[in-house]
Amino acid sequence: MRARAARLGGALAAGPDDGALGVLIEPYLLDAFGLAHEPGLASAVGERLGRLPADLGDVATGRKPVTFLSPGEGAAAAYSPDAFARLQELKRSRDPLGTLGGAYPLLGRRPVAASTTMRRGRSRDPVRPTRAAGAVPACRRTRSCPAPRATPPV
Repeated sequence: MRARAARLGGALAAGPDDGALGVLIEPYLLDAFGLAHEPGLASAVGERLGRLPADLGDVATGRKPVTFLSPGEGAAAAYSPDAFARLQELKRSRDPLGTLGGAYPLLGRRPVAASTTMRRGRSRDPVRPTRAAGAVPACRRTRSCPAPRATPPV
């Protein structure tokens, strides 16, 4: 297990436009992770990391930036309830198709948008196909397709 305390302050602690997260008045940010080199260690490492905030007691406030959320946590863990509700309303009004996404979505799982493909045919979401069923790729229309791959469809 590794733990690191990063010194905060400066522009993070003050400012006229504090954004949705608010100012970080805490003097330090604790970052910790652990690796399980053997199969039986994964649960022990996870349990120890889970106990760390309680072990710190009153020293830890529990606040964290979005970039420090753990897998399984939602975006709501990084914001106050009022700020999170405001962000959700902005997301609904400005991005009704769910085009913009992130690692920690504000509205849960993104709805299927009209366009789900990115450059090089990679899908934004590995669960969704890269093109609509029955669509003909551009290379087939121009007869310049590479040889088919022996991979099962997604």
